[in-house]
Amino acid sequence: ASDTLQDLSDGGFEITTDTTTCTIVVIGSSTAAGTGASVIDSAWVNRFRESVAGDNTKFSVINLARGGYTSFHLLPTGSMFSTSIPPDTIRNITAALREQPYAVIVNLPSNDVARGFTVEAQLRNLGLIDSAGRAGGARMYFTTTQPRNFSTAIQIEKQERVRDSIFSTYGVRAIDFWNGVATPGGTILDSLDSGDGVHLNDAGHRLLWQRVLEKQIDTLSCDLLSSVRSVTRPALVASVYPNPASDATVYLQLIGDSALEAVRVEWLDVLGRVVHTQQHPTVAGGVLELNVPAGGTGLYYISAQGLRSGRGTVLSVLVN
Repeated sequence: ASDTLQDLSDGGFEITTDTTTCTIVVIGSSTAAGTGASVIDSAWVNRFRESVAGDNTKFSVINLARGGYTSFHLLPTGSMFSTSIPPDTIRNITAALREQPYAVIVNLPSNDVARGFTVEAQLRNLGLIDSAGRAGGARMYFTTTQPRNFSTAIQIEKQERVRDSIFSTYGVRAIDFWNGVATPGGTILDSLDSGDGVHLNDAGHRLLWQRVLEKQIDTLSCDLLSSVRSVTRPALVASVYPNPASDATVYLQLIGDSALEAVRVEWLDVLGRVVHTQQHPTVAGGVLELNVPAGGTGLYYISAQGLRSGRGTVLSVLVN
């Protein structure tokens, strides 16, 4: 007789030779970091990780969120829109892209408004994060703002404006973290409040987790994205001139990347909306002639992505 204990699993399993890793990165602030949950396993990101990666080694969920962060912290490395808040190079969209994700989830509930930043600045920043992420080959998802027990109606109104803009700008890529969480007055439902008027309790985190699951991000194929990426993917190096521009043409100078076959260019306005798209074959000398959006003046952002290389960059240009 043997005293060795044995057991047979009741669950199904699969043996595969597929070594593809499908990585999802979460960037954001304290809610994504897990604040409000009684134990870290109850936080929405950890629930999501367990759902998609707990029994499936093909998936990986990396959480770069940190409490107190705003949209300025998550801007691409090198962005210069705030002298007091530079991008965090180990937690921003650039850092997320270093993980070679096929999807990135951005969760910024309320800190921008709490710190007095304008709606326009926040939407611009989200647009730049989106553009940089897509230029880096990732599918980008944005959670809406979340209710917070602000003391003024103006702050709540700003939260609702950003919420509505995220819904309208990102469509199916927007994740609803507002409805079912907020009272009609824009504050947190008592049943979901962790007690500080800012963060959600376990039940609230569970609701957020369900909203993310509903997007079925884990059902999207990452095989193609993984196969076309190189191990390292530095940003596309480029400059734009003249800047400011005073006529209908500006020039994009590609620097030191002769392997590109074509470049896709998107013009974004200050709210991060794509207003014009162009595609150009590369030419000798690496100088591309770009058409300024018809009738447009003011500040624009140019998102340039090298087709088939996965390399991208975001530049700003002022049109007089």
